[in-house]
Amino acid sequence: MSKSVSRPTLYKVTLPETLGIGIAALGTGVDSEVSEYLSFFANKVTLPETRLDTVIALGQENMGIAREQPANMIFGKPMTMSIIENSDFSTYTALRDWMMQTTVGGRQRQGAQTQRMNYYHSFVGNIEIVKLEQPDSSDDAEYKEPLKWTFHNAYPVSIGQIALASDAYDAATIFDVSFTYESYNVEGEEDYLRLVQ
Repeated sequence: MSKSVSRPTLYKVTLPETLGIGIAALGTGVDSEVSEYLSFFANKVTLPETRLDTVIALGQENMGIAREQPANMIFGKPMTMSIIENSDFSTYTALRDWMMQTTVGGRQRQGAQTQRMNYYHSFVGNIEIVKLEQPDSSDDAEYKEPLKWTFHNAYPVSIGQIALASDAYDAATIFDVSFTYESYNVEGEEDYLRLVQ
């Protein structure tokens, strides 16, 4: 065996620095420092499934034989992360700011409780997750990047609870965030290198 097993502990997360599509691409996204932080402190990232939705075709070639015909590619949702927060709560704040861009009045300040949803094209952005692996030889200083997931037109739909406890003095503050998106694609290292050259 010339290759080692894949380890789930190595990955890099990049959140969008600019939000929006086309002429609506004016929204301020997530600071690059937050993405850099997530590459070390996104405790867990769950990459969703891809599956085919099928329909039954009866007797298409042979009478009495049922065939499942692919009808639709389904991209499982949501994509979730569990995040170990820092003492400035900068990641939590950045993700809440992104979520608040979906809703005018979402911050619920006193005297302004009416809510109105913003246009979809103004708050979505692409999220990239790169799977890292140890290099094949000790001469290589860089991690390998065998796979990259790009989640198209994503935005956060849930920012989980934060549990505070006076007796948890040895614990880190952790919260979950879930993202929805339209679809995603997976590129291998060769595909990725062709695109950036």
